[in-house]
Amino acid sequence: NLLLRAGLSKADKNEALLELARDFEAGGFAERAIASYEEVLDANPREREALEHLVKLLGSQRDYPRALALVKRWRRFDAAAADAEEQRLLLAQAGAQAGEGDADAARGTLKRALRKDKTSAAAWSMLGDLEAERGRDAKAILAWRKAVAADRSVGPSLLPKIEAGFAARKKPQDFEKYVRGLLEERPDDAGAHVALARTLASRGEPGRAIESLSRAVEIAPNAPALRVELGRMLLDGGHDGEALKAFGALLDVIERDDWRGAATEGDEEDAE
Repeated sequence: NLLLRAGLSKADKNEALLELARDFEAGGFAERAIASYEEVLDANPREREALEHLVKLLGSQRDYPRALALVKRWRRFDAAAADAEEQRLLLAQAGAQAGEGDADAARGTLKRALRKDKTSAAAWSMLGDLEAERGRDAKAILAWRKAVAADRSVGPSLLPKIEAGFAARKKPQDFEKYVRGLLEERPDDAGAHVALARTLASRGEPGRAIESLSRAVEIAPNAPALRVELGRMLLDGGHDGEALKAFGALLDVIERDDWRGAATEGDEEDAE
């Protein structure tokens, strides 16, 4: 009704358009919200809220070219936030392109993302997957290694891929060398200790494998999966007594987590 008024001031019209866009967005009407935010920006190109919401809405609709074009305008107001959003959009675009079978376009988008941020573990990881699909094991290993170097949290998911890549190149010994190098740089990397333990176990060195896996448990004591793996490794090695201790510690972790969950639920019920 406000927008239909002939004598409405420019400021009031812009505010009404912005409120309309907010309502469309809150109601889940993405296309209408996009059109309304675009109308706001046509009238006031420096409307920051409209610009930020429009970029995110276009990204959610997978209209990446338009969203990325608008990020340049966003950067004038908040360079850090715009850079983070651009990286998110590029990764999403690469994922969509890979899902559609356009691996070349996905690689190009990922390289663009890496030019912006060479420490993007997600970009390196995805690039490694694309190289592996083409049978380029050496390039895949290199990309995955860069991902692990950038963010140790991706190690548990990528180290098995790196190991498989070295095996495909008939260089399994290079994987152990790589993992030991990781541990020299960061001895508190639980994922690297697990990878080394599995390598040692597969090579028939259960004692050293147990030692490495025990170190991983020390670093990440609240990870039940590690305690399960250690218990099984101890059982396989005939260390029944130590296995019982490992499984007993596992039960303590599970009970503690259950107690914390129950306490949290009780707090939520009290708050209600």
